Amino acid sequence: MRYDILLCGVGGQGIITLSEILATAAISKDLKAIVTQDRGLAQRGGSVKAHVRMGDVHSPMIPKGHAHALLSLELGETLGYADYLNPDTVIVASTTLIAGVDTAKDRKGKEPGNQVDPRQVIPQMGGRALIVDADASAVQLGVPRAANIFLLGVVYGMDSRIADAIDPGQLIASIKSVVRRKPEENVAIFQSGMKYGAEH
Repeated sequence: MRYDILLCGVGGQGIITLSEILATAAISKDLKAIVTQDRGLAQRGGSVKAHVRMGDVHSPMIPKGHAHALLSLELGETLGYADYLNPDTVIVASTTLIAGVDTAKDRKGKEPGNQVDPRQVIPQMGGRALIVDADASAVQLGVPRAANIFLLGVVYGMDSRIADAIDPGQLIASIKSVVRRKPEENVAIFQSGMKYGAEH
């Protein structure tokens, strides 16, 4: 059993927190978890990514073409990781676009102004893709900075394969352990995301 999820966004969006939640939940089930984080640009709002591998894994990086899921907190960032995806990859991307950041897409030499709308490209990148206004959902649920937790719930609701690695109770316990501000509200947001993902 193995589950590989690639998390991406920009500094300050909670990518590192998500990787800690996933790894803590996996370890609580006595599963091996390997997390590789790239946060060198996090302080100035640049691209941040984390490879989270759970189960029967040995290398720290998800092999290209083998991600089970891609969770993206910044719409443009999503396009920079197409080579990790396959026809069965679940893609969950936030509608958030942050102007003026050094995104993965830009570093590949693709100027944002010359790109088609990411909303048109993303549904063609993997097996199942969902673009969600996660910020609005988090605000509506009373914790504006919890879009990352909401999207984690959406992935869980959409992709039954993650349940083979960790169950909702373990993720909820991990959220309570890792998120120190408003843990109960964050659990409610995760559960709301799960429902949203299951319905789409």
